Formats: sequence, structure tokens, C-alpha cells
Amino acid sequence: MEKDSRRKTGLKILGIAGTIFFFASYIPFVILPFASAGGVSESLFEGRTVYGWLAVANTFKWFCIIPVFPVCLIYQIIFGFAYLRRKHTALKISAAALAALLIISTAATCVVFAFREKARTEELLPKVRAYLKENYGEEFAGSADLTLYSYDAGTFKGRSPVLPADKVFEIDDSPDGYYDDIVVCFLGKNKDYEEGFRKYLDLRYGLPDGMHCQVHISRIDFTGFKDGADTTMLYDKTSYQIAGVMVEKAAEDITQDKFISLTKEMLNEYIPGMEGVTLKFFMIYVKEKETGNTVGCIQIDFPSAETLNYTVVQIERRIYEGAPETIWDDVFYAEEV
Repeated sequence: MEKDSRRKTGLKILGIAGTIFFFASYIPFVILPFASAGGVSESLFEGRTVYGWLAVANTFKWFCIIPVFPVCLIYQIIFGFAYLRRKHTALKISAAALAALLIISTAATCVVFAFREKARTEELLPKVRAYLKENYGEEFAGSADLTLYSYDAGTFKGRSPVLPADKVFEIDDSPDGYYDDIVVCFLGKNKDYEEGFRKYLDLRYGLPDGMHCQVHISRIDFTGFKDGADTTMLYDKTSYQIAGVMVEKAAEDITQDKFISLTKEMLNEYIPGMEGVTLKFFMIYVKEKETGNTVGCIQIDFPSAETLNYTVVQIERRIYEGAPETIWDDVFYAEEV
């Protein structure tokens, strides 16, 4: 009798402790509605902040990897079937109500965020399309399929008929304005475009054989273009900056005097025709024709307050094993030569 009494007391204590642990096992799930409403980092260490269903899924994933949620769920299932289903209705109702509260509150915060996300998309989308129209043409702006990627940053991701179906571009908002990787995506697919466009510019600016533009493509008006079409139609619709030229010289022409003559030639004959598409400086890279090595570079800084309104020329010799010793570092005003 006494033994049975002790056994019942022990089971009662275990039942009470088990019930406490059962309800305590719901505590980790309280984080889900807060994650949905407040947002969580998409990855463990960095990445965009996600909200709503994405935040819930992301949180659930990490708490399964740890693994907190699987342990809690397994305990709830085992304890529920083994103990709660045979106990008072009030206890069952309490457990069901707690689970329902967590599910409803999580779903409610997700629905609320969905409306917030829709409103933010409607607020930002006209500005993004205006930016695309200005930089890539009205047709590109109108046909681009855009999705808000980062709620906080106002980042969009999109697809366009101009690019392959598997190419996704990104438009980021920053204090300095929008910037994107559309040109990078286009050049990634059309790998010969840059080389063809460089040759087009070489002819346009009348550069001699052995001298080639070093060009940076900033934007392209894609009006009338679809992926797979002839890209040469875009040459005269491409905006660019010329950072300098690459010049091939025979070994006997790699001397300090020839470098200075080359500088004068560029300043007098070629750079004036590039007005409006150069940067604040102009680089001339000199490559030895026989070896293909870049032996030196010439930097021309155009007149400004920083240069006291002079044209400053800097010659820099590249140092490597077997480099020519017929040139050396020097700095001077172009007006002096």
C-alpha cells in the first residue's frame, strides 16, 4: 500500500514537472511573431533583413539546425499523446489555446507585413522605373519585371527581355542615388561586346595601330534590343568614359624621350577629340610588343585647382625581372615640354 502511494506520488510529481516543461517548450516559438514583425538577418552573419513569412522560415530553419524547435516539437508530441490526452479538458484547452495564439499571432504579423511591403513597393517603384528610363531607355524600364528585394534598403531585383531568362539584375538605393549591375549582367552574357565597342571607339577617335582605348561602359539605351540580337546596334547608344589608352611599343622605342613624345602626341592630337568623355586624369599604359609586358604608365592630370591649373604628367616605371632600364620615374608639367 505504502509502495503504491509512493509510486503515485512519484508519477504525480513527474506529471507536474512534465506539464511545466510541456508549456515551457512553447517559449522558443514566441520568437516567431517577433521575428516576423521586427525582422531578422537572412544569414547567420550578414545579409539583408527579412520580415514576414521569410523571417519566420529563416528563424525556423536556424532553430532547427541548432536544434531547438525539433526537440521542443518531439517533446510536445510525445508528452501530449502519453499524458495530456488522458488528463483534464482544461489542460488540453490551455495547450491548444497557447498553440493557436502562437500560430495566429505569427500569421497576423506576416499578413500585416505583406501589406506594408505592398505599400512600400508602390511608393518606390515609380522612382526606380524613372531611373531605368533615364539610363536604359523607356522600353527597358517598361518591360522590366521588378520585385522589392530589401524592404529597409529599398533594393529591387529584376529581369528583362534584354538579358537571358536566368540573369537577375539588382538596383540599390544609396545616399548618392541609385546604382545597378545591369551593364555587368549584359556584358557577362555578351562577352565580346566590350572588345567590339573598344575597336569601334579606336576608329571613332582615329587612334593609330597599336593604340587602344581603355573604356568604362556606364549605361546603354536598350531600346529596340532583345537578348540574342546583334549587339553592334547598341554602339552608338552606349554611354562611356575613356580612362586612357594601351599603347604597344617595340623594345627600341621604350625610352624616356619616347615616353615624353608620346605624352605630347596624346595631348596635342588625340585627347582634345575625347573632350567630355575622359576623367580628371588620363592613363597611358605602354606595353612592350615583343614580350607583352606592361613596362610603364604615364598619368596625365588635367588642369584643376589641385594641380594649380597646370597639366601634370607622371611617368612610372614598372619594376619586374628583366624590365627595361631606359625609362624612369619622373613628374613634370606638360607645359614645360
